[in-house]
Amino acid sequence: MVKRVLLSFAALSLMGLFVLVSPPAAAAPTVVNGPCTGEGTFKDGGFTKTASETGVVEIPRKDDVAWQGAIAIPPTESAYSGKIELETPAGMPAISIDSWSGSSDSIANAGVKHYDIPSWVPANVEFKVKGTHTQGGITCSGFVKLKIKGSAVGPFSIASLVGTGLTGLGLLLAGRPKVGG
Repeated sequence: MVKRVLLSFAALSLMGLFVLVSPPAAAAPTVVNGPCTGEGTFKDGGFTKTASETGVVEIPRKDDVAWQGAIAIPPTESAYSGKIELETPAGMPAISIDSWSGSSDSIANAGVKHYDIPSWVPANVEFKVKGTHTQGGITCSGFVKLKIKGSAVGPFSIASLVGTGLTGLGLLLAGRPKVGG
């Protein structure tokens, strides 16, 4: 009886692995709320994306992005603030991409931002990048779905598989009757 329970648990654990590494569902479109525009050109990726595009954006793990953004308000001195974050799977902290604040009469800005997503973040899995910008009493917010180019199999997924296998083996061995005891 114990052996059957342990084998059932091991089988369920294996099925759980396939559920965790199965392909993600279709992505929601890019959503931008507020009177803002934005664009980013990925140097190594070789493409440009605007804030109004939809779909999933596949990006390199690291790159330099030439960006520009604007908010449609009168150019008067006002406080501003904003941030961009990468949401990661449940239980993992969001990764801050950039944040800003201050006071200015400028309603547009541009620059180049280098990013390097840590290796523990899995590739070929959809993530959401969300951002906000507030200035002159107006707030713009938006998000885009993206995935990192590459294989979903990496050092952490391999370590998880090995750990699961060792746990299953331990459970199987624990269910064996003792010999000569």
